[in-house]
Amino acid sequence: MKRDRVIVVGVDGSPASAKALTWAARYAEDTGHALKIMTTWDAEFVSVAIAAFGGEATDTDSIESRHALASSLQNKSIADVFGDEKLPDWVSLELMEGKATDALVRASEGAELLVVGTRGHSLLKDIVLGSVSTHCVLHAHCPVTVIREDTAI
Repeated sequence: MKRDRVIVVGVDGSPASAKALTWAARYAEDTGHALKIMTTWDAEFVSVAIAAFGGEATDTDSIESRHALASSLQNKSIADVFGDEKLPDWVSLELMEGKATDALVRASEGAELLVVGTRGHSLLKDIVLGSVSTHCVLHAHCPVTVIREDTAI
């Protein structure tokens, strides 16, 4: 069966994005949609990812090292959800340089659904700090499902 309709899910290696990926993969499988797993990276992403996962910055100025870190985080998320199994043919991967908000909104064009995770910060923190999930809800070209980190799946 050809899966023409696409669900896009953003992953960054965080527990919230793993929950979003789990939910999106199940939904795509149940509804016959294709699934595009997106990870984006920029200088800010690299700094946050290194701090969040306890790593040390080593040559994060090069495009290749930023791309490698994003790829590693994407692979971690995929392994958390799919294990060591080969990905189904209805799943595709995309790594993109740029801000997550911009890339996910662009990817939402033509998608049936955009799925993102959130750590569940307060509305005030989202407004002050800027939240990827809030930005996507406000600007995406398709419906958006936001999966909280504490959601039971």
